Amino acid sequence: MSEKTKGSTDSTGLYQRGRVWWITYCGPRPDGSWGQIRESSESSDPAVAVKLRDERLRRYSIVREQDLAEALAKRVAYEERLTKQSTSSPRVKPFGSAARS
Repeated sequence: MSEKTKGSTDSTGLYQRGRVWWITYCGPRPDGSWGQIRESSESSDPAVAVKLRDERLRRYSIVREQDLAEALAKRVAYEERLTKQSTSSPRVKPFGSAARS
């Protein structure tokens, strides 16, 4: 491995600290937010790190898609409730529907 890439992260999400390979990826943090995660492969073999990184990317891309689908479903349900309220009660107007008089 060249000195240029040793210890630095490139677009592959792999880097080496000493003899051990580490991975970095976007995933869920302990507080529930999403961001950069760094994880040791606990191996000096870069193939082990690649396999671990690929596994994490697959796992968290599925979780992220499920989160987005749930958020979209909640948004659609909310908008449907607003539409029903606005048609059932003439006094209630959806947000931003008309300027105040």
